[in-house]
Amino acid sequence: MLMTFLVGGLMLIALWNAFTFKLNSKTHAILVEEISRLQKADSFGGEVAVKNAKESADLKTKQTIEALSGLNYDKFVWTGK
Repeated sequence: MLMTFLVGGLMLIALWNAFTFKLNSKTHAILVEEISRLQKADSFGGEVAVKNAKESADLKTKQTIEALSGLNYDKFVWTGK
């Protein structure tokens, strides 16, 4: 009896995670594009170029990265720390 409730509870948790998972093909493409853009800026111009690249990111990209990572884009994304 207890096992039935435990398994049922775990199934509900798994379903909740599946329906609230934010990574899909669109958000993945935005994430990959932004990582590539910041990597290029870092390899060519260092910290100053990364700062300029982060400032030029559009609002949708910032919101998507923040939703996926749970971190503030301007403070914590690609800081080198």
